[in-house]
Amino acid sequence: GRYKVVTDGETNTVYFCIRKAKQADEGRYKIVAYNEHGEDSCIVKLFVSDESGMDFRAMLKSKQYAKWAVDKEDPDWGALKATEDERRASLRDTKKPDEFIEKLQDQRVKEGRDKVARFQCVFSKNGVKAKWFKGRQELFASRKYKMTSQGDLHVLEINDPRVDDMGQYKCQCLEKTTNASLEVDYPDPVFKFTRPLAKKYEQYMAKEIVMECTTNHSKAQVEWFRGSVKIDRNDEHFLIERDMYGKHWIKIKHCREEDSGDFSCRIVNTDEQTSTKLIVTEKQYIFVKPLLSQKCVENETIVLECEVDDRDAEVEWFKNGQKVSPIAKKLDIVVENRKRKLIIKKGKVIDEAQYTCTTNADKTECEILVERK
Repeated sequence: GRYKVVTDGETNTVYFCIRKAKQADEGRYKIVAYNEHGEDSCIVKLFVSDESGMDFRAMLKSKQYAKWAVDKEDPDWGALKATEDERRASLRDTKKPDEFIEKLQDQRVKEGRDKVARFQCVFSKNGVKAKWFKGRQELFASRKYKMTSQGDLHVLEINDPRVDDMGQYKCQCLEKTTNASLEVDYPDPVFKFTRPLAKKYEQYMAKEIVMECTTNHSKAQVEWFRGSVKIDRNDEHFLIERDMYGKHWIKIKHCREEDSGDFSCRIVNTDEQTSTKLIVTEKQYIFVKPLLSQKCVENETIVLECEVDDRDAEVEWFKNGQKVSPIAKKLDIVVENRKRKLIIKKGKVIDEAQYTCTTNADKTECEILVERK
């Protein structure tokens, strides 16, 4: 019909429209607003002029409207025509422009931590189809991408975002677009051992041992254990080190028999570990060059010399079965690399004897004769 009620929810305004207004439409109109709390009403008067365009003030001069002109309670109708023009203009303005009310926002996620990257925007009209793009490539629904639209809200979800998903994303509704960027941080590295400890290490007492392994990343933090006890980095018996390439090692400079046992290296905050067994034994030192018997003249310096197979070998000296110790200005015991020496200064007849040098597993003997001068 010719009558229509228009409601604008954004401005809380209601319009009553009459199409092709006629002279018969003139009169008083009552508007009633109501809800569960009650109701309110107001009355307006409608004048319809003829095609000549005579305004309402001229019409008030006629007898038909004379009695209305003297009614002091009636409103001033002089501005009614202008108000109507404004109202008609406002009706024309209710048509919303094509635009994004809420634009896309830049997003930042981390690979491996965030399960979904989400973009959303709001268009000015409902029911408009949205297209999504990454760069110039249009995106379609798949396991990777999920697109949803509800009314004026449009959403793009990127499942399991990875570094390769970084870039510019665009939503297009009609001819309008909105853009935003996705930044994906690299995931935390997964640490593991690329070269484990050897299954077993063997070393002699007092010798140095180095046990080492390698991880796949220099940022991997490790801890060393002896059995189930964590080794303190401040323990001077152990030297724990690492390099910038992921290699880790523990060093024992002077092995002791009690160092024998199980050792392990474990990556912090993971279940990754590598284990080994250390066996420390006493080395069996032997002589590679024995003592030689000598005949000397009294007051000469007598030097007894032999050589062992290892510079760390400890030896003991004996004279006729009695252990010999250094005596100032008379008897010196000297260690030179692998050589072992007993030096007797100003030899006397009483220095004649059977001399023996022993290791933990070997011995060598010689006889010294001293002639009077």
